[in-house]
Amino acid sequence: MAGNKKRGGRNMDQVKKAAVRSDGVGGSATNAELPMANLVRLIKKVLPGKAKIGGAAKGLTHDCAVEFVGFVGDEASEKAKAEHRRTVAPEDYLGSFGDLGFDRYVDPMDAYIHGYREFERAGGNRRVAPPPPAAATPLTPGGPTFTDAELQFLRSVIPSRSDDEYSGSSPAIGGYGYGYGYGKNM
Repeated sequence: MAGNKKRGGRNMDQVKKAAVRSDGVGGSATNAELPMANLVRLIKKVLPGKAKIGGAAKGLTHDCAVEFVGFVGDEASEKAKAEHRRTVAPEDYLGSFGDLGFDRYVDPMDAYIHGYREFERAGGNRRVAPPPPAAATPLTPGGPTFTDAELQFLRSVIPSRSDDEYSGSSPAIGGYGYGYGYGKNM
């Protein structure tokens, strides 16, 4: 029982197993920090409605996602270290995508980062009071604006309200059109 003792709500044997990457070298806490449920939700979005996902497929996809995040993250960290910075910036990830040959990711990620920064500049988290419906709100000069391509990308990567309908805390582009946390009953 000593090996299975829980500390901080985690099974320590699972944490130790998660600390060894598939190549058997070193480790990363990323495996324990990438929630399987979020990954499965994203997988279900791209598969046909009646498709089933086996447990082994979920695990393999999770492992691949963890390796990918670690691979790109290590490169981004090296970029920050080379510039004598301790903080890894989004631009480090963009550079890593390009350097590692993932050129297709650079433009969508740049658009997402731009949209996120616009959202933050415009007031960030708006859970305090729901704004009026989008139809009643005219566009304001200097407010956050997105191209159709950026909106399509954001809708593809941010879960819709229907994915997490009852929590009221999932990011959503639809509905009021303002972003995060507006449930139907708020």
